[in-house]
Amino acid sequence: MYHPNSGINGTVLVLGGTKFKEKTLDQFLRFLVAHLHFFWPHITHPGFDMSPSDNATGEKVFGTFLTVKTGETDPQKQKILHDEYKKKFQEGKLD
Repeated sequence: MYHPNSGINGTVLVLGGTKFKEKTLDQFLRFLVAHLHFFWPHITHPGFDMSPSDNATGEKVFGTFLTVKTGETDPQKQKILHDEYKKKFQEGKLD
């Protein structure tokens, strides 16, 4: 992670997840292996099944907007930009 002041303007921080249920351990291990892959270049890539569990109830993919780096120093303009990015995130329109 970068220091909060080192991001690029417009960088959005989002907390997200998906309901893997019985696939949770499998997904964790796949992410772990993918990360370790950078350190072990001779291990073949395991592939990914990122589809949520068929048994998950409710929304299968979810996320929460946390903040956005704007570089703006005026608190009122910061709030306006924050609200604009949050709205775009909620509408699924972030590029």
